[in-house]
Amino acid sequence: MKKIDIRIPIIIVLSIILAIMCYFYFKDDTNNFQDFTRINNNTTNTTSNSDSVILTTTSSVSSALNENIYLRSAYYFKKILVKENVVIKKGTKIIEYTNGKYLKAPYDLIITETNLPVSKNVCTSEHYITVSSFNVLSTSFRVDETKINSISLGQTIKIKVPSLDDKEFTGYITNISSTANNGKFTVTAEFDNDGNVKLGMTVNIIV
Repeated sequence: MKKIDIRIPIIIVLSIILAIMCYFYFKDDTNNFQDFTRINNNTTNTTSNSDSVILTTTSSVSSALNENIYLRSAYYFKKILVKENVVIKKGTKIIEYTNGKYLKAPYDLIITETNLPVSKNVCTSEHYITVSSFNVLSTSFRVDETKINSISLGQTIKIKVPSLDDKEFTGYITNISSTANNGKFTVTAEFDNDGNVKLGMTVNIIV
């Protein structure tokens, strides 16, 4: 009877065990590499987010709309019913004519200047009130020439009002000056008033 060499099955078994060990070893290395890559990606994203702020600066609030509202020609002026530099709500009666009709506020506004006839005199095209909108506000700030290419029309910015406990508003860039003054461009942004922000208030801008 032919004698069986027992070394062959032993070698086969050992080869199988070695193959299994190698499989789990390289599998763990792959997982470690994926975890390392994931950590690096998270770190990169965090750095990118922290670098996303282009500039922070301080400015003041003004009206986004200033215009003259003209009195009705051929009507006779009787009296003005409101005071200057006071917030006037839309629809409020501003001017009373002698015929019992009124000039009303077309939107929330502040009267900053008047050019009115003497009472009971006729109104002409020279008579008007200068008003500033109180609904849409604006703020302007300066941007260095090294950063101006990171600014674009329609871009959103954060506007915080320190006197209102740092209440935050979203502003939209509406104008960028075409020329620089001492290496700085003037940028204007507008934002909606919630009724609490007053003209002239200080704001902190984050772009």
